[in-house]
Amino acid sequence: MATDTKDTLAKDGASRYRSSNTPLALYRGAKDRTMTPWAQQEVQRRFNATGAVCDLFAVPGHGHSDLMPSGLVSTRNSVPLAHPVPVLNHSFTWLAEQLHLPMLE
Repeated sequence: MATDTKDTLAKDGASRYRSSNTPLALYRGAKDRTMTPWAQQEVQRRFNATGAVCDLFAVPGHGHSDLMPSGLVSTRNSVPLAHPVPVLNHSFTWLAEQLHLPMLE
């Protein structure tokens, strides 16, 4: 098993891949050399297998730790977005939608 998908156990001995750890948005820069595309897809698959919500978002032109402030989210689960959105704005909106929270305009 690759170290970037290692099933580390929580303090209670349970797997980290459980629905109580979600919703979860994974943002990956196309130039990321820390977390491979396969590893992120595997993490997403493991969370979704628990019935959790885990979405994978691509940020072209960026690496592992330089997604903000200029990274633009371009896809959700490999489906292109109609309009690319800055990562920070996208993450707030996505989480509010998942938790059914009203967004102030």
